[in-house]
Amino acid sequence: MQNNLRIDYDLDDADALIVISIGSSITLDSYRKGVTKTRIQLLSFYLKNIFDMEVEFNPYYFGPYSEAIQEKLNSTRHLMYYYSKNGLYVLGSKGKELYEVIKRDRPDIIAIAEGVAILNDKQLLGIVYNLFPEMFENAVNKEEAEQEAKKIRDVLAKCKVGEKA
Repeated sequence: MQNNLRIDYDLDDADALIVISIGSSITLDSYRKGVTKTRIQLLSFYLKNIFDMEVEFNPYYFGPYSEAIQEKLNSTRHLMYYYSKNGLYVLGSKGKELYEVIKRDRPDIIAIAEGVAILNDKQLLGIVYNLFPEMFENAVNKEEAEQEAKKIRDVLAKCKVGEKA
């Protein structure tokens, strides 16, 4: 991400991905009370690969997993940015402020994040599986991810360039 996030907010790419993942998911879905750790991991992985952000991910039980993101979610250091409320993550006051800064400075990231955030958890799982099946080698939800990926491929196969689905 931009250096001003590191300087002005003392945050790294993992923090930015968390804020973007939570902010984009809640902004577009007013009924969503928060975001699960698994959804944050999936969205963060997707965005990290599009924008070449420096956060390491490995295959894990539910797909792509970043220890750095997990540690930050479990830490109390960034409570003003994001925190867990009843097992779901929400943005704190500084997180909401930061989300607006990123939205202003990097509308490309927010546009893609919000575009993907409209997907439900299963659809997001299918998209990530379609793009990065190697991240689901040992996943306990591999079969579910494969089924969702197939549904997405089937819908796309029915679409032709220039025609509506």
